[in-house]
Amino acid sequence: MRDRWLWAFLAVAVLGVTLFLFLPDDSAAGASSLSKGPTGWLAARLYLEERGADVTVMKKPLNTVYEADDAAANENAPDDPGVWVLTTPMQRFFDEEEWAALDRHLMNGGTLLVTYPLRVDLSTRLDVLEHLGLYSDRDWEEVPLAPWSWWAYRNATWEPEPAEGWPDEVDAPALFVPACRRPPSVPTGAQVLYRSPEMDDAPLVFSFQRQRGRVVVVPSVLFANAWLREADNADLLETLYAWLGPRWLFDEYHHGLVDPAYMEEDNRSAFAWDLFMFHLLLLYVVSVLALVRRFGPAWSEPTVTAGSTAAFLRNLGTLHRELGHGPDAARLLVERSRALDPSFEATDVADPALTATQGQNLVEFARRVAAKRKRRLHG
Repeated sequence: MRDRWLWAFLAVAVLGVTLFLFLPDDSAAGASSLSKGPTGWLAARLYLEERGADVTVMKKPLNTVYEADDAAANENAPDDPGVWVLTTPMQRFFDEEEWAALDRHLMNGGTLLVTYPLRVDLSTRLDVLEHLGLYSDRDWEEVPLAPWSWWAYRNATWEPEPAEGWPDEVDAPALFVPACRRPPSVPTGAQVLYRSPEMDDAPLVFSFQRQRGRVVVVPSVLFANAWLREADNADLLETLYAWLGPRWLFDEYHHGLVDPAYMEEDNRSAFAWDLFMFHLLLLYVVSVLALVRRFGPAWSEPTVTAGSTAAFLRNLGTLHRELGHGPDAARLLVERSRALDPSFEATDVADPALTATQGQNLVEFARRVAAKRKRRLHG
């Protein structure tokens, strides 16, 4: 039974290690323009820099691009608002001032390049998509439970087809992306650039007007490091560069890269970490107190009566001596000897009733009886 449980434990351990090594890493900061991982956007940012784009890596809140005061905002607003790249999922929530900065950016005629993840779980932060009205809470198909079907489901790929949003004289680049399981909602009047035939022609890449600006929505993996060189994905990035302009701002503040000057102002994560450590310390103290606390009254352990045969016999002899069994033992010894040899007489040995009253006398009497019987046997 123990061997069966051991083999079961080893099988689970091997399965866990295999999944850890071979499953892709869908970390929250994967779409960062600083990430070298398969889902990172480092290659896309470097490509834009090589093309001569004015690229800025934003390490502070987006509202710092524009001043809070309206007059100051008009003076400090850039001539070209440029493209703000907001890749999801993110690690940090937006606050009210940053939402106002997004709206101001669109009001000034700027562009938002927003991405959406292929899969959504409970830990995925999609507040940007919700703010823009792009969040969709429905799955298009159920996840298969069979391992072989699940593997094919997870590794499925699509070749989106160009949609009606492209001009007739423009050749749309051919794209190649992983299958999307939760596409965003498409606003009314959006300019759809690509659709998915495998998903009832659902829009995958589209653009729409918001205030005086523009919002372009693409899958997060489309320009990721592992997929930028697939098919004509890089050609679409070049097309967006020519379409949207040369000024690009990559938001890294919401991926965890914070300028030291703003770390003291935003102490939410530090407070959460301190609270977590306090709970761990409290749990440790309670565990130690529970271990050292006595469960009930103390008692002495009973003496273990175990030892050698000699110790057992000595204890037995002590008990017989305390109970005065010497004379009875001597008479019983004579009776047993007569049962074996009817002609045996112990009168010449000693009177058992008188000589066996103490333990030492009983041992001496037994020796004399044994010696007499030995002489009778060997004649």
